Amino acid sequence: MNLTSQIEADLTEALREKNEVKKTVLRSLKSALKNASIEKNQAVLSEEEELQVIAREIKRRKEAIAAYESANKPELMADEQAELEILSVYLPAQLNEDEIRREVQEVLNSGSYSLSTMGQAMGAVSQKLKGKADMSAVSQIVRDELTKLG
Repeated sequence: MNLTSQIEADLTEALREKNEVKKTVLRSLKSALKNASIEKNQAVLSEEEELQVIAREIKRRKEAIAAYESANKPELMADEQAELEILSVYLPAQLNEDEIRREVQEVLNSGSYSLSTMGQAMGAVSQKLKGKADMSAVSQIVRDELTKLG
């Protein structure tokens, strides 16, 4: 079952269960996927494109959580956190920090990178870890590892 079909099935289930939060989040996600499909002028998105849309929606939730946290609005932060948990189900398992660090070291050791070529290093690492890890965490780890290398 592809991702869009899974989202559709989960939406139907949320409607049956009268789960308002899940229903709203999945409808929003379905709409975002449809909009991406229209933007790319494609009838069907590839799985990678679907994952990019989901990652973008997750990023929006994380940014909202940070904003609500700094504004001291715990009730709104909790709502966004619930939405984030629903969306996270559709991404592949994310790597933890140690796994990311191992992958980053592997990529950095295969080339000659330094802090001045961090952009190139990030390009190589992001190709390998796209969809498997939070890219802001990856960026910080790449910076740390390049600093260690000198």
